[in-house]
Amino acid sequence: MSETRTSGVIVTVEMPREVVASMEALARKTTKSGDRIILRAVETYMLYEGADIYDAIAARERAAVGRVAGLTDIIAQLDEVVVRIEK
Repeated sequence: MSETRTSGVIVTVEMPREVVASMEALARKTTKSGDRIILRAVETYMLYEGADIYDAIAARERAAVGRVAGLTDIIAQLDEVVVRIEK
């Protein structure tokens, strides 16, 4: 089974030896290359933690221009959802 390669950018990263050793051990036990393992790790990080960071930045930007919801409004909206669920 061969992987299709796309053009990409070469990135040099310094990592702790333990992380590299763990990645290399996983690569030896699977059909995945070390490059692929690192790529998937970064993709997963961006999907979850990266998205959370972008959301926090967007929320701060909205707050900076006064586009925020008060806690009372949020609680009222949640109460409405609970009532609909309980029906």
